[in-house]
Amino acid sequence: MTAPAERIAAATLAVTGVTGLASGTPAQLASTYLPGRRIVGVREQDGHVEIHVVADAAIASLPDLAEEIRQAVRLGHPDADEIDVHIDDLHQIIDLRDGLTPDHDPADTDVLDQTRRSPR
Repeated sequence: MTAPAERIAAATLAVTGVTGLASGTPAQLASTYLPGRRIVGVREQDGHVEIHVVADAAIASLPDLAEEIRQAVRLGHPDADEIDVHIDDLHQIIDLRDGLTPDHDPADTDVLDQTRRSPR
């Protein structure tokens, strides 16, 4: 049987723009402890849900992302009185091929050649 915190985590991670769950601040860790496992980034108690996420840095509007997360969580957890979404960090997605950013033009062979050469 899936615990509510697991369903909340799954709904949150399914939202485009969420790259992961975060553990909260050192002073206030956000986790749910279940038998044999821990759900990091989700704390649920008495109808109050607290979610800590890492967002894609390319997202145009973080408030809109937070609202999308709230809506996704409400679908699977309709009895939540309050859903607080905390965006704890931003994650910039880069193309790891040759360490180039996604907007790099692959046809630019001069840059590719320079990145592949080791300094002498």
